[in-house]
Amino acid sequence: MTAKGQSATPASRAQGKSDRERFVALAFCRANLLIELDTDYTIVFAAGVTPVLGATPETLKGQSFLDFVGAEHKGYAKNPVVFSGYWMPDFSDHYCLSLKVEPIKKTYVSKI
Repeated sequence: MTAKGQSATPASRAQGKSDRERFVALAFCRANLLIELDTDYTIVFAAGVTPVLGATPETLKGQSFLDFVGAEHKGYAKNPVVFSGYWMPDFSDHYCLSLKVEPIKKTYVSKI
């Protein structure tokens, strides 16, 4: 159904498929592994080069993402942090990483 309650046409369904394929291609142009976590850090979806974690997408589902994080880094993994990076073989085989830390929102209760 479309937003106006009409049935989707074959052309609009084809466009939707094309858009989905485009978004998948765009996602993998920057990442080799995509993982979706629930609020308990349980893996609910995985796609890509899961063998780097010694698993398949199917065997990752239901596992805790924190099981793949070293003890010294678990605090970072539990905060809203985004890791991104890439390997630079032409730069002494170094890795370039970026971390985006979201600000922690605080709730203030006024005293009466």
